[in-house]
Amino acid sequence: MIKSADGKSFITKRPALEVVEPPQAKFLLVTLLIIVVIAFSNIVIMTS
Repeated sequence: MIKSADGKSFITKRPALEVVEPPQAKFLLVTLLIIVVIAFSNIVIMTS
């Protein structure tokens, strides 16, 4: 559980990006996606 500033607590399962400003959240999502794709392609290259 994460306690927000106003004392309300919400479930950690909810995306933490909801707290971040929308443009920044979009940027973080894209960055994460790129990292995942690169990591996945590296694994595929290594296993082949």
